[in-house]
Amino acid sequence: GQLNVGTSSEDWQKAGNLDVAIDRSIIRVTQVANVFNARTGNITRSEGTTELTFNLNEVLMETFTVEGTPYHYLAMNYFLADNGKTLHDLTITLYGADRQEPINTLKVFNMPIQRNWRTNIIGDLLTSKENFRVVVEPGFEDDYNETF
Repeated sequence: GQLNVGTSSEDWQKAGNLDVAIDRSIIRVTQVANVFNARTGNITRSEGTTELTFNLNEVLMETFTVEGTPYHYLAMNYFLADNGKTLHDLTITLYGADRQEPINTLKVFNMPIQRNWRTNIIGDLLTSKENFRVVVEPGFEDDYNETF
């Protein structure tokens, strides 16, 4: 499953007007699967594994589109995901250039992820902790799995 985190163009501009420039983010997700059986296609979570932390990564200077609206990337990550939706708690921490302290930390509870689907967390994430939506959409138009 793919996770995209993005902020609106208006929020990106508003933050820029306040001299706030996001250039790094850290993602933490709970209860993530970490074992994949290539023979069966099943995924599982090892006993005791509760959190996956993606290292501090540079923010992509690109946009992605959800429901016809462009959003500036704050993070993009991939997860092992099951065919059905599973729910996870997510924390995204945003950092700016030359700043050690985070600019914003957002917590999303019960975030769904699903195999071959995109989970998009979108809104005004630079200037607000409450103004966001979670949109889950198919990642592929067709089924590219083939049996030989």
